[in-house]
Amino acid sequence: MTSMKSSMILTLAVCLGSLPALGSLIVVNSAQKLTEAADLVVVGTLTGSYQRGDFAAVTIAVSRTLKGVSPSQTVDAETSFSQRATGPIPSKYSLSGIWFLQKDDAGVLKVLPAQEGDVDLQFRALPVRADVPAPPYNYQPSQPAIEKVAFEVLALAEERRGLGFVDTLVRSLQGINSLAVQSAFEALASSKEPALRAAGLAVLIQNQNPQALIQLEKDLPGILAPVSGPTNEELWGIAAAIELMYRNPDPAGLAALGRIGSSRNLPYMLQRAIAYAHRCIHTKETLPYLGQLLENSNSSLRYEGVFGLASFANGLPTITRENVVTMSYLNGTPKPGISTRETWDQMPTVEPFQKNEAKYLNFWRDWLRDWLRNNPI
Repeated sequence: MTSMKSSMILTLAVCLGSLPALGSLIVVNSAQKLTEAADLVVVGTLTGSYQRGDFAAVTIAVSRTLKGVSPSQTVDAETSFSQRATGPIPSKYSLSGIWFLQKDDAGVLKVLPAQEGDVDLQFRALPVRADVPAPPYNYQPSQPAIEKVAFEVLALAEERRGLGFVDTLVRSLQGINSLAVQSAFEALASSKEPALRAAGLAVLIQNQNPQALIQLEKDLPGILAPVSGPTNEELWGIAAAIELMYRNPDPAGLAALGRIGSSRNLPYMLQRAIAYAHRCIHTKETLPYLGQLLENSNSSLRYEGVFGLASFANGLPTITRENVVTMSYLNGTPKPGISTRETWDQMPTVEPFQKNEAKYLNFWRDWLRDWLRNNPI
């Protein structure tokens, strides 16, 4: 079991890291966590700055305050910087955005980076408009700070709907527990613009909303129509939401997901995402689709079918990003009359599967046929 666990975690680590972030180097931080950590959140324009070493002193002209109390119309702060230098920062870094500021022990405001990775100063803020947000995302001063942040970002999404980074930006809002924000996402997911519709659906899917999958099934042809290649960011967003985040066992959502996965000419990134989500959830409702994967022309997807069926038979828990790290996803609760020594022996790691696919595929075809005969779904 120890060797199998080691092989399994390597396989899953590769899979969990297989979908790229923006530019493969940039990760947008959670707006919820940034807002909670910040003492002051403002929308403003960086009007001047001076870099010394690997930090920069910046001055922000405040247009509006989303959290805390701004001491004046300008705020002085410091931020780390990606390249060492000394002297004024070029004027190209004068930009508008949401700035998340946190006081250090000495009372100096530090910029909390909105994006991590190989980024420079222009990515330390969420780049939003400096004027009042456009309808339908106006907000009241009394609303929670995170709702104000969310509506600012959604206003930008509406304004710059054609830009690829919009999807990544909107997904920074996932996990916000607010009915007002969720309603805004639902409105975004109904947009006539494919990019906005995809971004809204991706967030709803990450938030475990089965209705989003039902809508995705309906809207997928329109979303796929403008796709020019396999790196289309909007499509990556949906695939990542399904593969890495969606773990809701709701039967209606799984049925829609299975029908999408069975569609002809589906991009491989979605095929893989849907196969992996079924493998992770592996409730009885997933079994017919996992059985279909056994006949897939792609060996990796056939393996997902085998492991998903074995996970169900052996009583393994739903696979999440958290229990992959702790390896507890392999701590199953045997099911009387279903889990046997043979079902455990027929749960291979990738290498044994690749060496003898027929053995495992034949076993799980027979097992599934017998199980469905005795347990109609």
